Amino acid sequence: MGKKSANTIVIDNSLSIETMLEYLASIQIAVPNPEEVQDYLSHYPDIIELVMFACEETRNHFSLPTQLSLELYRDPEIADQYITLYVRQKEYDENIMDVIEEIWSTYDDKLSTKQGDFFVTTDFDFPR
Repeated sequence: MGKKSANTIVIDNSLSIETMLEYLASIQIAVPNPEEVQDYLSHYPDIIELVMFACEETRNHFSLPTQLSLELYRDPEIADQYITLYVRQKEYDENIMDVIEEIWSTYDDKLSTKQGDFFVTTDFDFPR
């Protein structure tokens, strides 16, 4: 698992996709289409630990009943896809984007050295 110390992430690339998905389930992060997530991460294993770290950070910032959902986003206009952690609330906090940006800042510098892409965002949809 990633460790954070003074805004430093230590990445351990030995983490398996299955272990990550089990951990996410234990902290109540939904993965509605696990096969899609597994397929993407099998092509970009260098982001597995970073994704797990960011999911954990996001759950620390957004407690239940906020829904967190890890999904594969497919851009409808161009041939692009990436892993996305969606933050969904019944009633959205006015500072949700500020909190998401704070989370992004904890891993953004590490993502720039990776081949895969990952985002934490909201679609302002209701929890599913």
